Amino acid sequence: MPDLTVSEHVVRAGSVSEALVAATAGADVIVIGFRRRSHSIGSPLGHVTHAVLHHAHCPVVLGPHP
Repeated sequence: MPDLTVSEHVVRAGSVSEALVAATAGADVIVIGFRRRSHSIGSPLGHVTHAVLHHAHCPVVLGPHP
């Protein structure tokens, strides 16, 4: 995609999910890799992925981590 701009920002934060959600305010899309949990109790996604899915200010693309 010739019109695609990818940017990377390193931040120090007390909460990873809060930092990612805040970063979505100025983004067109956020891409998150995830691993499925092997146990059946609770959500199959981790708490950071879950928080970003529910609170992001832009579309979220999930990609499984091999």
